[in-house]
Amino acid sequence: MDTGLPSRPRCGVTWHLFKPGELHSAVFADPPFLVAPLLPRGGLAMIHGAKTAGKTQLALTLGVAVATGTSFLHDYHCESGSVVFLEADMPKQMLQYRVADAPETRVLHFVHTGPFDVVRLAGGALLPPDVQAVQALQPALLIVDTLRKVHTLDENDSRTPLLVHTAWQRLFPGTALLFIHHDRKKSRDPAIPLVPEEAARGTEAWSADIDVSMYLHKHRRTKDGAHTATLGFSKVRYSDDIAPFPVQMRPGSLLIEPIRQTARQMLLAWLAANPTTTPQEAVVWLQKSDLCGQSRAYKLVSELDSTGGWRFSTASGIATPSPT
Repeated sequence: MDTGLPSRPRCGVTWHLFKPGELHSAVFADPPFLVAPLLPRGGLAMIHGAKTAGKTQLALTLGVAVATGTSFLHDYHCESGSVVFLEADMPKQMLQYRVADAPETRVLHFVHTGPFDVVRLAGGALLPPDVQAVQALQPALLIVDTLRKVHTLDENDSRTPLLVHTAWQRLFPGTALLFIHHDRKKSRDPAIPLVPEEAARGTEAWSADIDVSMYLHKHRRTKDGAHTATLGFSKVRYSDDIAPFPVQMRPGSLLIEPIRQTARQMLLAWLAANPTTTPQEAVVWLQKSDLCGQSRAYKLVSELDSTGGWRFSTASGIATPSPT
């Protein structure tokens, strides 16, 4: 396969040897998250779904959360950083029309371009000035719409994802990348159902390096005119499995929000009703309520200690309201 990338020596890989028993007792810190605990800084993410499922809207929702340092879908805390939305699929006029109904997106940088090959771009000797201008922003998050429009390789070839991901990471080292991707078409054979979490186009290797992959399914309009869909997570590297849940387009905006209360919101409500609870009791309550697994429960409780809402006193273990 002609990749357009210069060859690299094979000696650049680090092997970390653990002697017998060392790995079992080693303590590893979580990576620094841009979106906790879904997407690390410099990590890879994907949103996939059928046409009109709301993929762009979900990506914009995540972008706004990062740009403003708020929570994504009310449940996942974001570190603040600059965000670039790169549009390579729709005309400029259509992009403008879409974001006009979402004034929150004024905090984002937008780049409009046509289809191109990122592998050849990253392998070039000199980058165009407009690409260098985007690099100078040092974005915390770069959203790419859509994945198929930014490379010319065979998306069904298992070697392609690594080449494409590597090219983007060379261009934007340390930047988290979010790719918007289409689902493949449904089979005409009813005996071959299209499973939503496995419906993304191309080789399964696209998800190999991805830290978090989200999908939107069954987009529809309710009687009152609201757009709804099911949001699922086909891969979450650093968290317990997350059950699919319904979302809707926020009234008067293109951004997406959960229809039901999230685990974080329900925990805050429970803490308000139980002001003398301990952190361990909060973790147990989350698990018994089937809101999340043990790992996610501990992360939620510890996150509240650093992001507000409720703070747990390390001395007494008592939950007290944080000043706002």
